[in-house]
Amino acid sequence: MNNASSITIQKLYRGHLGSKAAVRWRVEIEGVRAWHALCHASAIAISRYWRGYYARNVAAAMRMELTNYIVELRRSEAQTDEDEYWQSLKFGNRRKDKYLQRKERLANL
Repeated sequence: MNNASSITIQKLYRGHLGSKAAVRWRVEIEGVRAWHALCHASAIAISRYWRGYYARNVAAAMRMELTNYIVELRRSEAQTDEDEYWQSLKFGNRRKDKYLQRKERLANL
């Protein structure tokens, strides 16, 4: 009977130690999972900020490029319209030359 009692006590104590170890491991595993979740959330936030910053810069560059293209397009259209205007006048080239000379003289004053 003594032997059976000591075996039962040992069995219960070893079960108790195993339960304590399992609780420690569970806490450790949950800590690791929490750390991984934090790292993952941080990486997502960093990626989101970077993509936003990069997209804003790309969009600004594209807007500038489009603006420059429109300016050049309007400049060439204005030049074409001006050339058509001078060609439509009788003696257009002479009038244009006089106009440019007058404009140059006024600019030099």
